Amino acid sequence: MAAIIGNLASTVQVYTVAALPQRITACIARNSRKLASCQSYMTEEDISLVLTTLNECWSLPLSKMNGRLTHWCEAGCCRDVKETRSKVKRCLELLLLQGFEVPLLYRWKHVQPAAEFCLRAMLIHGLLEHAWRLSLSEQSDPYSEPAQELLNYDEDNADLSPSEKQKVRATKVLQLLSGPDAVANFAKVVLLVKPLRTYMDEVSLAETLRLRMRLLRLGILLDTSKCDRNPESLVRLNLAILTGDRGLQVCADFMQFLRADPDGEVWHGELQLCYRECAPLLLMGMCDSWRRLHLAYAGLPWQCLRVATMGTDDGIDCLKRLRIDAGNCSACQDRLFFQVARLAWRVLMLCVDSCQGCV
Repeated sequence: MAAIIGNLASTVQVYTVAALPQRITACIARNSRKLASCQSYMTEEDISLVLTTLNECWSLPLSKMNGRLTHWCEAGCCRDVKETRSKVKRCLELLLLQGFEVPLLYRWKHVQPAAEFCLRAMLIHGLLEHAWRLSLSEQSDPYSEPAQELLNYDEDNADLSPSEKQKVRATKVLQLLSGPDAVANFAKVVLLVKPLRTYMDEVSLAETLRLRMRLLRLGILLDTSKCDRNPESLVRLNLAILTGDRGLQVCADFMQFLRADPDGEVWHGELQLCYRECAPLLLMGMCDSWRRLHLAYAGLPWQCLRVATMGTDDGIDCLKRLRIDAGNCSACQDRLFFQVARLAWRVLMLCVDSCQGCV
């Protein structure tokens, strides 16, 4: 991949102008709106570099540009062609070599960076597809269609050698990237995982904070730690997760997309997503989030954790409400927990009565 990047950078076509043409200025504005959907993990400097260096219309695939990138260089932009090539190489390294952590799909972790990486590299002249084609050195024509016989193979077939399996996988990836709806599919993933990404980031933060607090109690302070949270904030974060409140917010985030105007900016922006195609996926994500992230914590014993941040009177009122809501409903009871909770409730009431008698 490094060789491909070096070749693309060395063959960049430079147009030196006193001022950028109006068409290129409009292209940069459109490119910026496209990049806004997949720039969560880029710095401001990197965003500016990509927009000002690769400033041709990104909708043009490299196959229609003779495989050469274009840079419109206005006065004061680059000192010479060498600097231009250096900037292009840096952009390509950001887009193709700056990878991401392996996604943990069963926990919805690191999915967003992977999806944004693919979408970003596909939006900009189809760079990912172009580089992937060139990386398959067996193909004499980089723009030929994937070999059909390889697509029919099962990459997990025990009869295939490791190199053959890898070739089958690479060919199937090329088929995915070269499909007419490749960009739309990656854009859907970026859209769908946003509510879940935020939720999982908070779950991971809670785990990290618990570890930091445990180390602090042992008198261990990491030099590289930037943790500025206190135990109270950790309690609030855990309560939001373990009582289902945060899961309900995930459902609200999905609902916000569903209630957006199908003809509005959310759906008919630069990515041109189809509301009819995305709505069933959003509804499925919202329902599954409600079932897993809210409903699972909506009953006992999780709701009893709310008393952790309450005073005595508020805590007793909360337990009374829970007893009324769940005590007479077999479907709401956690049988193993409720027997213990009922005994604890009686002990608590006896203590309260005793305290009132003393007063």
